[in-house]
This record gives sequence, structure tokens and C-alpha cells, in this order.
Amino acid sequence: MAQDEFCESTVGFKSKANGEIFQKLFDCPTFRIGTINDVAGVELCGALKNIVALGAGFCDGLGLGGNTKAAIIRIGLKETAKFAKMFFSGVQDDTFMESCGLADLVTTCAPPLPRPRPRSCLPCQWPRGRSLPHADPPAASCLGRLWWAQPQVRRGLRQGRGHVG
Repeated sequence: MAQDEFCESTVGFKSKANGEIFQKLFDCPTFRIGTINDVAGVELCGALKNIVALGAGFCDGLGLGGNTKAAIIRIGLKETAKFAKMFFSGVQDDTFMESCGLADLVTTCAPPLPRPRPRSCLPCQWPRGRSLPHADPPAASCLGRLWWAQPQVRRGLRQGRGHVG
């Protein structure tokens, strides 16, 4: 956004009028605002993509190839959709193809080549005995993604559905 390159975002709404207000406020030629009547789906995509990104990071850290990473991303998106639909009513299939779903997942899992994922953030290279508060900033940032998904996972477990797949 800061470099005025094209990007997009998805606004989940309950009231179509509210979605239209956000779209009118922020939509411009280089920043497309999509709207969808699916607040829970948009929020879950934003949270659960971080778990999939950790899997993609494991692939990088273990030196696994692009096909393995692509499989992690594909299966991760599929499991995100299953989880969302299992625990939240009204989640729409289309949400996962919006910028909050597939686009955000790909962007999070595949950073640009000149800016590789910090190797210190990969749990497979995490020094034994170090806790998150004592982590280097890149590692804390990467591992901190897990905390974004905790409320959704806890809700699912409270409802007695321990496995998504």
C-alpha cells in the first residue's frame, strides 16, 4: 500500500449499508475493497492463515520443496474452510476465495524472494529452553501468530469438536 502498488482487502459485514460505507471510504484504483456478508468467515481466514503459514515456514526450514509447501497451503485452506463451517453458522464458500482467504494465505506463506522468512522464526531451529518472551523480534512475531487463532480453537473445543479433519 505504501508504495502505491495494487492491493485489496475484504470487509465482512452484517449490514450491507455498513459494508458499502467502508467500500466507499477506502476503495480506490490501487486499493480494492471487497465486501461480503460473512463477518465470522473473514475473521477466521485472517486468524487461521497464520497456522498454515507456520506449516509453510516448516517447509522452508526443513528444506522441503515448493510442491510440499503448495500442498500445505492447499490443505490448510481446505481445513480452514472445514473448521469455519463446523463451528460457525453462515460461513460462505466464497469468503475463502476473497482477499481475506486465498490471497492473504498466499501472501503470508510466500514472502517476496528478496525478503526471505527469517530463519530464526522457524520452530525446527528454535533453541531448546527459550520461551517466546525471550525470543528475537522476528521469532516472536512469527510464533506470536499462534495466539491469533487461540479464541477460535478454544471455542471449537468447548463445543466438543476436537478434530477438524
